[in-house]
Amino acid sequence: MEQPGYQTRNTVRGVVYGTVVQAGTVGDLHIGDVHHHAEPERDFRADGLWALRRKDYEAAVADLTRAAPADPELDFFLALALLRGNRPHRVRSSRELAEVRDRLRRVAHLPHARLLLLLTDEDRGRCWERGGPVSGLLAELVAAADPEAVRTILDHVTATENRVWRFLAESQGMGERA
Repeated sequence: MEQPGYQTRNTVRGVVYGTVVQAGTVGDLHIGDVHHHAEPERDFRADGLWALRRKDYEAAVADLTRAAPADPELDFFLALALLRGNRPHRVRSSRELAEVRDRLRRVAHLPHARLLLLLTDEDRGRCWERGGPVSGLLAELVAAADPEAVRTILDHVTATENRVWRFLAESQGMGERA
């Protein structure tokens, strides 16, 4: 087998990444084709969402951080990944919690992002310890939010004492789960 880039009168064979040249001669006429075969670009968004579904938070953070930021949903999913399956008041560092909150504020026009921000703020301040009713805004946001997005929040953040979390769980017919 000829090495990539080795020129012959007929063709170049072998595993070649980049430019592949197929050429030959017929009589005095030289015939050639140039083909470019590049590795397909990696879809960091899809890979990050797949990692998030598997609860592989480190891979999700890495991939979603590298994904093109054109989609506002990306900030929501990256905020979930940055929580790393922890309730907000147990996040590793205040810097990461600040990044979660910043990303959610950027997409606060999305009802589910606003719900996660409210849950985060409630948990960060440990407001459930003081008791009292939850904001009337919650019912409006839950009604406007995609139920799948609400279930995603509940799947990645478990904070059964949190009033916002309990409201979300009840809205999905889940009651309190451990």
